[in-house]
Amino acid sequence: MHEILTEIDAIFDEPATVDESGCLELALAHLRRHGVSACFLVAPCGSVRLMHPRTHALPARVDPQLLPGAAEPSHPERVHLDTGIHGPQPVAFLPLPQEEEEERGWLGLLLDPDAEPPHLERRERSEVLALARCAARYLRLARRLDQQRTRSRHLQNEERVLRRAFGDTIDRVLEEREQHLREKREHIDQLEREVEKRSAALREALERAEQANRAKSVFLANMSHEIRTPMTAILGYAEALLDPSVSEAERLNAVHTIRRNGQLLLDIINDILDHSKIENGQMKAECEPCDLPELLSDVYSLMRARSEAKGVPLVFRAQGAVPRVIRTDPTRLRQILINLVGNAIKFTDAGYVRVTVCLCPPAPGADPAAPPQLQFSVTDTGIGIAPEHQARIFDPFCQADSSTTRKFGGTGLGLAICRRLTELLGGQIDVESELAVGSTFRARIDPGPLDGVELIDQPALELALASAARPAAIEHLELQRPIGRVLVAEDGPDNQRLICFILRKAGAHVTIAENGRLAVDLALRALADGAPYDLILMDMQMPVMDGYAATAELRAAGYTHPIIALTAHAMSGDRERCLATGCNEFATKPIDRADLLAKIHRILRAREAGSA
Repeated sequence: MHEILTEIDAIFDEPATVDESGCLELALAHLRRHGVSACFLVAPCGSVRLMHPRTHALPARVDPQLLPGAAEPSHPERVHLDTGIHGPQPVAFLPLPQEEEEERGWLGLLLDPDAEPPHLERRERSEVLALARCAARYLRLARRLDQQRTRSRHLQNEERVLRRAFGDTIDRVLEEREQHLREKREHIDQLEREVEKRSAALREALERAEQANRAKSVFLANMSHEIRTPMTAILGYAEALLDPSVSEAERLNAVHTIRRNGQLLLDIINDILDHSKIENGQMKAECEPCDLPELLSDVYSLMRARSEAKGVPLVFRAQGAVPRVIRTDPTRLRQILINLVGNAIKFTDAGYVRVTVCLCPPAPGADPAAPPQLQFSVTDTGIGIAPEHQARIFDPFCQADSSTTRKFGGTGLGLAICRRLTELLGGQIDVESELAVGSTFRARIDPGPLDGVELIDQPALELALASAARPAAIEHLELQRPIGRVLVAEDGPDNQRLICFILRKAGAHVTIAENGRLAVDLALRALADGAPYDLILMDMQMPVMDGYAATAELRAAGYTHPIIALTAHAMSGDRERCLATGCNEFATKPIDRADLLAKIHRILRAREAGSA
């Protein structure tokens, strides 16, 4: 504004005596001498932005064709603008330069229609232009001031709204913030509890892992002892048999010792394999009807020699009526009872071992309406088990204490296997024991449906035990009619000699094939000659061609005669794999002489019956 007053001073060569608010009036007063009644701003788009004085009427928009170019004319040209109310009025437009924060536009001069402007001298023309620029700058400042006032009013309104909103919501905001903080604290507390819980679980898992490692280390040490002890006897007595000076009695004693220790080694290996199957979930129960007195007779006949050797009577009794036939897996039940009775005999030096069988109600916590379970109680008068050790004797690789292991031996797997097998048969096992008094192990199983099943009592069980047929002797099997022609596919020279010895003593004519390729060629040649082998014993691991490939090739060629798989692989699935390849039966190494001959005779009898 001060610049405008300065320009007016320069125009009229006299100091301006008006204040800033009268600057525009002063400029207009001088302009009126030249017939200008009002002035206004026109935007580049043609809209009228500001009019002074406001009493004059103008349209809201000016036709852009009426506006001059950007060059400043020497004198404003007159055009007529329709104001709407007063009709056409003369107007002159001056182009305005673009200033900071201002758009380019025009200054409109509303001329008095009754006053014709005289021809101005050069000085007067410059005065008109200078006054017009002063008026334009003032109008621009006034417009900017109006915008600022409008913005200020808008901000004041927003401030009032925000103050009201702030006043209404501050409590809610604080409450929400407090709730958020509470939730955060609760979440942190929960995380701390979870961390503590997981830390405790990790500590417990670490402790269990350390215990397992210690137990396995003890187990490996025990296994070394358990394996080396019978191996020492086997190797020592085998070496003694080579001495020509050994008497016949000493020679016979050495043979029995070697056989007994070999069986002990086989039991150790079977325990380890059974535990591996159970841990891998490969142990399955194959339930079928089972004659209970016959099963108890088998256990009695197997364990009687061991009990008599220690001078400890072995007694079987029925408590109340028990079913003659149950539905279970007889192999697994027999394994449980042999383990429990074997332990009882091993830890008993004086007194007795008693096996009691009875029907009992369901276990505590089970459905009272559930069918009864069959319970086998094995009681001994042995060394007993301390209370602090009873809770962990069913864990793998554990015995009561290290002194027990040193004195009595064992893998520490027997009771763990019994527990898992009992659970597999739908029951459970527990122990009740007292040091220096004895122990009672109770194994309960699901006997299956008992509707219509014959019940027997103690006299009937004793009669069954007394009259139960003993397993057929090896000599009896060898006296059966000769087996015939047998092809033995086996690559091991020692096993070849042993199998030939067993079969030739049973009346067989034996041919040896060192590998599967040779076995296939011999079998197919004999078949083509019209004299096929009555039986093939096929080792499943051989060079050139193994037993699996050889059996598959024979079956593919139409060979229908019996093939028995003979293998040292006894893990879960090995039998199924052999049968799926085409074998009729499965036998494991070490060779059980009686079992192998019994399978051979059974297969040959079944083939003869089918041919007839």
